Amino acid sequence: MPHIGEKAELISNKGAAMGITPGASPYAYTALANGTVIVSGGTVTVVEYGRAASFYLVGLIAGTFRVLAGDQIRVTYAVAPTMTFIPD
Repeated sequence: MPHIGEKAELISNKGAAMGITPGASPYAYTALANGTVIVSGGTVTVVEYGRAASFYLVGLIAGTFRVLAGDQIRVTYAVAPTMTFIPD
C-alpha cells in the first residue's frame, strides 16, 4: 500500500484538468483522449453522449461523463455551463 506522499505523487503524474469553453448552443465537445467531462452550472436543458455520429440522451443536465478519445458530449443550454475535461 503506498504511503500518503507516494499517493500524492501518483495523482500529480496524471494529466491536468482542462477548462472547456462552450461555443454556441448546442455545443459538442469532442474528447481528444480518454477521460471524464464534468458539466455543472449554467442553464442546461439537455446533455447527450455521442459516438460514431449517433447521440444518446443521458437523462442528466449536470454531472461527470466518462469518454473515450473521439467521443462527444453535446450540451444544449440557455446559459453556458462550466465544463472541464480530466484526462486519464
